Amino acid sequence: MRFFFVQSLHICAKCSIFAADFVIFIAFIYPKNVILKGFCASICVIWIMKLLERKIDTYLLDWKNSAKRKPLIVKGARQIGKTESIRAFGNANYESVIEINFVLQKKFRAIFDDGYEVDTIIKNISLLEPSWRFIPHKTLIFFDELQKCPDCATSLKSFCLDDRYDVICSGSLMGIYYEEIESNAVGFKDDYEMHSMDFEEFLWAKGY
Repeated sequence: MRFFFVQSLHICAKCSIFAADFVIFIAFIYPKNVILKGFCASICVIWIMKLLERKIDTYLLDWKNSAKRKPLIVKGARQIGKTESIRAFGNANYESVIEINFVLQKKFRAIFDDGYEVDTIIKNISLLEPSWRFIPHKTLIFFDELQKCPDCATSLKSFCLDDRYDVICSGSLMGIYYEEIESNAVGFKDDYEMHSMDFEEFLWAKGY
């Protein structure tokens, strides 16, 4: 088990030595505590993964710098880094980031019940989370797990025409959800399909 964890951490040349040594240290201090060793290894993997460069990073920067940008939908399979990539981009480039997950925060599915005008949506979000700041032209609104709230896609036209807030949506878009979202947002969104780490990204992580 220790060998597996150490080898998996070598995906990042600059950080793997520290992370692997840390896991080995825990393994020797607590040789029988498998849960603790697994937890520490998982934390190290998460920490390293956040440092990996992905192709979507460049795309998101180009999207932000485009004068004609529209709300963006990032599509892709589960567990490939969509949420972490978008979150890191937002924190690095915006004064305020509003992140809503329609799976974990089901109460936010109702923010579109009163209509799709931007001010109405912002008002409904603020009623649920009064501390969130909506700063025009300095705020990213990140709707995650879009497939669980197709009404969100209908609102993208309003956000596109309003142009005060940048909007990125992400989710695993499949079946009837995909068809409904596509028809609701046609002409008022950009699309990006993200894949799991490819060989070129792996070489970047290895320092080449």
